[in-house]
Amino acid sequence: MAYTEAEARRIVVEAGRKLLAEGLVARTWGNVSARVSESRFVITPSGMAYDTMTEEQLVPVDGLSDAWQGSRKPSSERGIHADAYRLHRDVNVVIHTHQDMASVCSTAGRPIVTDHPLLGGRVPCAGYVLPSTDKLRRAVARELAQKYVTSTVIDTIVCLDGTQVIGACLARELTKSGLASINAHQSIYVIRPEYNSNSQLLFRDNLQPMLNGKHVLILMASVATGKTINKSVECVQYYGGIVQGVAAVYSTMKSIDGLDIQSIFSPDDLPGYASYEFKDCPYCKQGIKLDALVNSFGYSKL
Repeated sequence: MAYTEAEARRIVVEAGRKLLAEGLVARTWGNVSARVSESRFVITPSGMAYDTMTEEQLVPVDGLSDAWQGSRKPSSERGIHADAYRLHRDVNVVIHTHQDMASVCSTAGRPIVTDHPLLGGRVPCAGYVLPSTDKLRRAVARELAQKYVTSTVIDTIVCLDGTQVIGACLARELTKSGLASINAHQSIYVIRPEYNSNSQLLFRDNLQPMLNGKHVLILMASVATGKTINKSVECVQYYGGIVQGVAAVYSTMKSIDGLDIQSIFSPDDLPGYASYEFKDCPYCKQGIKLDALVNSFGYSKL
C-alpha cells in the first residue's frame, strides 16, 4: 500500500539521515524515494545534503510522464525509481546508496547472495554504464524484469503485427535451461490470430488448445491507444486463455486496466511522436493530407 504524501516525506527524510549516520551515503550522493500512488512518488532533490534536508524540500514526481512539481530539480536517477515502482507494485520505498561492500561486488560484476529476509535471497548486479543516463535506467530495468523469467509461467505467445520471428526468439530465451527459470525445458507455443471482416481476432480449431487453460503473453510491435490490447485480451479470454502480460517493441503506455506493458522503446526514444483520436487529428483539421499508411507489412502511399 502506498503512503500518504505526508508519510512519504517523513520516511524519506528519516531514511536519508539514517543512511548518512550509518556511512551508507556521503555528502549529497545517493537518493531516496517513497511511493504515494500507483505512479507517483516523492524523491530527494538533486545536490542537497541529507543532514539539512527538510520534508518540504522533497520533490513529487510522476513516474509515467517524468513531470515533477516545485522549483527544485529531483534526483537525476528518478527514472530508476520510476521503473522499480512500475515493475514491482509491492515496493513502496527505493533507496540508492554507495556502501563499500555493494560497490566492491558491483565492480566485480557479481550479485549479492544473502539470507537477509528483506533482500529476497539475491541482489542482482546490472552492467556498468555511466550514471544519470538512459542506458543505466534500461540496464536496471532489464535486471528488474528478470523477475518475470523466474516467476511468470508462459505457455503461449500470441504474436500480433507480424512479430512471429520476435516471438520465436522470445520463446527460446524463456526456455533456456537454467536453475532459476521456471520456463526452462518447457514448450512454448508461438501462434498468431486471423481477422474476420469486422477486424475481430479469431483462432482456428487446431490452435484453440494452445490457448484454453494456457498462460498467454501477448506480443505486439507497437502500442498506441490500447484498443488492440483490449481486443486481444478479450479474444484470449474467450478461448479460455489466461493473460499474463503484454510485451511490445514500442509502447506509449506502461499499463492498461491493471495489465503491465513491457516495452523496449517509449515516446522518450522517439521525439515528436504523437497519437490522436481520428476526430482530434490536427492534420485533418488543418486540411493537411497524409502521405502514407503504415502497418507491420510496410507502407502504402496515399
